[in-house]
Amino acid sequence: LSERDQRLAESAALDQIGTLLASPGDLVDTLDAIIRRVNTLFQVEAASLMLVENGFLHFKVAAGTQIEEIKPYSLEIGQGIAGWAVKHNQTVHVKDVTADPRHYPGIDQTISFGTRSLIAVPLRIAERPDDADQQSRQERVIGVIEIINRVDGRPFTHYDEVLLEFIASSAAIVIENVRLFNQLQRRLSEMSALLDTSRAVTTLELQAVLDTIVEHVSTTLDAELAFVYLLDDKGQRLVPRATNSNLQAINLDQMVFGVGQGTVGKIAETGQALHIDDAESDPRFLRIAPFSDRVKCTLGVPLLVQGKLIGVLEVANKQNQKQFTPADEELLSAFAGQVALAIHNARLYREIERRVEALAALGRASAAINRAMRLDEILDSAVEAAIAMLPSNQGVALMLQAAHNGELRVVAQQGFDQGALDTLRSSTTVDLENQGSSLISDSLAHDVGIVDTQDPVPLIGVPLRGREQVLGLIVLGTTTPPQETSRLLQTLGDMVAIAIEKTRLHEETSRRLAEVSTLYTLANQITTVLDLDRILDTTVTIINRALDCQGSCLYLHDRQTGELTLKASSSRG
Repeated sequence: LSERDQRLAESAALDQIGTLLASPGDLVDTLDAIIRRVNTLFQVEAASLMLVENGFLHFKVAAGTQIEEIKPYSLEIGQGIAGWAVKHNQTVHVKDVTADPRHYPGIDQTISFGTRSLIAVPLRIAERPDDADQQSRQERVIGVIEIINRVDGRPFTHYDEVLLEFIASSAAIVIENVRLFNQLQRRLSEMSALLDTSRAVTTLELQAVLDTIVEHVSTTLDAELAFVYLLDDKGQRLVPRATNSNLQAINLDQMVFGVGQGTVGKIAETGQALHIDDAESDPRFLRIAPFSDRVKCTLGVPLLVQGKLIGVLEVANKQNQKQFTPADEELLSAFAGQVALAIHNARLYREIERRVEALAALGRASAAINRAMRLDEILDSAVEAAIAMLPSNQGVALMLQAAHNGELRVVAQQGFDQGALDTLRSSTTVDLENQGSSLISDSLAHDVGIVDTQDPVPLIGVPLRGREQVLGLIVLGTTTPPQETSRLLQTLGDMVAIAIEKTRLHEETSRRLAEVSTLYTLANQITTVLDLDRILDTTVTIINRALDCQGSCLYLHDRQTGELTLKASSSRG
């Protein structure tokens, strides 16, 4: 080509490159189009553009001979002439690579390509100085563009070097702008996902909140699996409560971790995020479920409310990528803040609901007990109220102290089977004096061994505290309830004790009145009737009725014979 034709060709190529740089679309497509025009512009055997990713130089695009073979390769920063240009942020123009010790022949040998001469120009981005008073410009190298071997065999010129530096400068700006645009788009997408999640978890039903969370988290982070674990009441185990997966191989019952056990337990123990790139070789990853073999990488963060751990949010297996990124960890932590708050609010709402239900049950029990005049009605009302106040319990039994021997006996119950009742009757040996000194006690769990096919049923006892002594217990098959519910249960126990004493007092008063009435009737008959036989017959009849006997007899002593003689008798029927 003549000098004039060469300049016209360069002008046309630069114009095309400028058009591409001015309106970039997909980054890889834009860079591929640019590098092909660079290849044409400089009339070279090969041209490539590499970007710095995770501390290595990766071939992003290439043009020329054997381009597909070169793309899988990568270089360390400082390796080869291209790596040296990036490390030292300098353009390198080499006319004979065989005489340059920086040349790395490994790739040439692998793909059977012969590099004779090259120009490598770093892709630089100017950054604002950290110190506002600092005037020197700082640069960050994001990659390198390289042209190799002119087709005509001639060496590259200084003009080629300057021209390539101009193209590299423009390309670096476009790459950085696309990166910033993609970062902005990703942040907008993340913010939108967080906003959608906050809207979706407005429900106060806990399970609905958890199910919504795992779906949003897995979709936003592009994760195959997502789990929410909640800390149990004792603060010892992390129990899975929701997952996005419908894999039949996942059995959530097998995925319970102790604090410090496995990745989930480590997160709970340290209160820090845990990022594992290779689950197979990491000893912190515990394989306890059949599907564990398919887990390649994990990322988990703690769920904290006011600095207190309530659970763990964990994702596994990044789709279409090998590993989760620090940006994923940051986003998952943002999700965790929303998740923890939503769980906390749902629990608070449920606790308020339970308190309202317990108060309502206590109010109904109070009305029913105040209306009741018979002991069995009071006992049945107390059992129903206890069940309503703690609907999760496995049974309720009301035990009273027997008058003749002081032993506890079951007088009303609901929910316990016959085996449990027999165990209660034979094994409950609670010191009622000590039992009555506290609002509520779980000592029954140690004293009574009600056992089913799985685990012993935990028991608590609520004392029925009378004016002078404890009358008995309300026994519930459940773990120790929250403090507020405990107070309400003790209020129920005190209410039942008062009603029992009132009923017993009423029965005693009625009995005394009946006795007085009987004596009055008998005295009236004796003083108004002069017939001895009638007096005796009336006496045994009144005694029989007053004492609720099956029969009664009256004998008189014969002074002459000294014998007792039957004078009157009365029997039912």
